[in-house]
This record gives sequence, structure tokens and C-alpha cells, in this order.
Amino acid sequence: MPMWEPSEADLQFLQEVFVRAAAEFGCQTADGIRAEGWRGRTLGGKVTANGLDRWLRVVVAPADKVSEKLWAGNESAQVIVGASRPELTRVRDWAEEGLRFRAELSTFAEDAPISMTPELQGPVRLSESWWKGLEVSLDAVAETATDRVPVRQDLVNRRLEWINGGRVAPRSRRVESRPW
Repeated sequence: MPMWEPSEADLQFLQEVFVRAAAEFGCQTADGIRAEGWRGRTLGGKVTANGLDRWLRVVVAPADKVSEKLWAGNESAQVIVGASRPELTRVRDWAEEGLRFRAELSTFAEDAPISMTPELQGPVRLSESWWKGLEVSLDAVAETATDRVPVRQDLVNRRLEWINGGRVAPRSRRVESRPW
């Protein structure tokens, strides 16, 4: 099944949806900088609401291609206790012209992004405290019961083996940080 590839018109439409969602949530768009997500399906950016910085993310997909578990992932993640992540404060879903939309308003993470693109474009330097925070957050995620399994363990292992050039321990609970 081919993936949906957005056209320039689709991306412009997503920009318009972002502005509409910001207005509906009572937010003002901030700096005009937007972070485009995977395959042009998501768009996020800084907004302000009642004098507070917030993050607005909008996602679009053909209505017949929406997986409910993936669609509501950020909302479902709010049950995780002890993970460092923005708090989701408002959500709105709607549909029009064969497309489904979701707007999510979250608290704003003040830390600078590691990458402005969905994938790393080069080496990054992260502090020991960053790695420790990641470890604590991953432990919190690992301790949270869920029925969400979007990727089978054998596929995760295969990808990790490819990345690492060898065998990985299946279902390893802890990952030792490596200096990249």
C-alpha cells in the first residue's frame, strides 16, 4: 500500500490548518518557525496562550488511513508517570473532505531541539544530565503497562542489529549510552 506523499498544496493547507487551530485554541502564533514532521503529515510550532509559551502540533491523514492507536499516541502517553515530556493540555479532532485532523496543544519545552528535522543531519553533543534524563524517562515508559504495540519486537531487533552491525539482546531493558 503506497504511503501518502503530500504535495506543496497539501503542505500549504497544513500551514492554514495550523493557523486555524491556533486561533481555535485562543493562541497567537509566535515566531513563524514550524517543524514539519514525518512525510509532511504533521506540523508543529510555538504559540502563546494567556502569555504562556505552548507547542501546537497538527496532524493530517486520509480518513481511511488513520490508525486510532497511533493517532492518539500523545494523548495516551499522558498516563506515563516520571517521564520528562510536555504535558498535553488540549486536543481537538475533526474531519473534512476525506481527511482527518488532530490539533494538540502542549506545554512548551524550553530546551533547544536536537534536530530541526525528523532525522539527525549530523553529530550531536549531549550532556550527561541529558542521557540520565533519557534513562529515567525510558525506565518510566518501560514500567507503564500498555496494550500499544505498533512495532513487533522482532522488527525492532532487526533494525537495531542493522544499526549496530551485530546481534542485540532481545527485549533489553536498559541501553548503555554510547558516545556518538
